[in-house]
Amino acid sequence: MKICSSSSEKSLGTLGGLIIDPIKRTMIESCVNQLRNVIPGGNGLDTVEVLTRTVQYVMCLEGRLRDLEKLKKIQISPKETEWMD
Repeated sequence: MKICSSSSEKSLGTLGGLIIDPIKRTMIESCVNQLRNVIPGGNGLDTVEVLTRTVQYVMCLEGRLRDLEKLKKIQISPKETEWMD
């Protein structure tokens, strides 16, 4: 399946076997590099692993947010729960 319908496919790169124009490829690489800097241990990982770990990290953060929202409802400060860690 083609992502780009350019007549000059020689100048196009591929991403996972799909043809993609250079501007989009650069944008994707830039976003993946930004993710590498955000997720713990992201430097040195390939694109697939960066995306996989990003999903895992977001799910972890969502879980922490739910826990904090529960604590807020019962009005316990996070300092009072340090012994739980």
